[in-house]
Amino acid sequence: MLLRGWIVLLLVCSLTWGTVQADWCPFCSAINLTFTEQIKQNDVVLVAKMTEAPKYTEESDLELPKAEFEVVRVIKGENYISVGMKFKTLLVGTYDLGQEFLIMGVDPPFIVWSTPLKSNPRILEYIGKLGSLPATGGDRLVYFQDYFEDPDPTLAYDAYDEFAIASYADLFEMKDRMKHDKLIEWIQNPDVPINRRRLYFTMLGVCGTTADVPFLESLITSEDRRQQSGLDALIACYLSLKGPEGVNLIEKQFLTNEKVDYVDTLAA
Repeated sequence: MLLRGWIVLLLVCSLTWGTVQADWCPFCSAINLTFTEQIKQNDVVLVAKMTEAPKYTEESDLELPKAEFEVVRVIKGENYISVGMKFKTLLVGTYDLGQEFLIMGVDPPFIVWSTPLKSNPRILEYIGKLGSLPATGGDRLVYFQDYFEDPDPTLAYDAYDEFAIASYADLFEMKDRMKHDKLIEWIQNPDVPINRRRLYFTMLGVCGTTADVPFLESLITSEDRRQQSGLDALIACYLSLKGPEGVNLIEKQFLTNEKVDYVDTLAA
């Protein structure tokens, strides 16, 4: 009874805290700035092809050699730069001449360039549509949902970061447009990174039903550690769909079980 009293107290405190704080997801942390955030923060955004590779010499230890680039497309900053202009900046890695990169810069006219990002038509198509999306809300997130677990990790991580900075309200706006079966598929994939797994649990807690409860209970009671990856989000998803009676299983599995690992108790 004492333990249950503490659980109730903690739940009340967390719900009260939730009314004060913004309703963002506590289980999803952004990894990088999104493309949208980067474009907003930079004065110049462009696509350029490498026309001259860095030349490494014995003096390279004194100053890193730079590659030469030629602008082929201006996404932002037409007042400062134009197609055909050339510039030099640091480049990490070895690439063929003609390879295109997405490059950003600040403080014109003496622009400080970012590290060039190897580009391809899909990345450019993806970025090209960002400006037409709503600033926030479910209609915006629907676009990024299509890039979850994309073969191009650049797109997959940017899509994740867009959701990581979104609010619960945004998620509920797109509830009926979430891809429920794909969420289940990704949750079952042991190769999905834990941060994205947490997001998928959070989304399933929004669009799922009681029909998903047996699946979640099988994960919670599994002896396979990989099945319980992202346990805090898994438990939150389970309780969202199961309701208050789900506390009994969590209490038995993680709070009164003396054999459970401390990290699991902490997650619960």
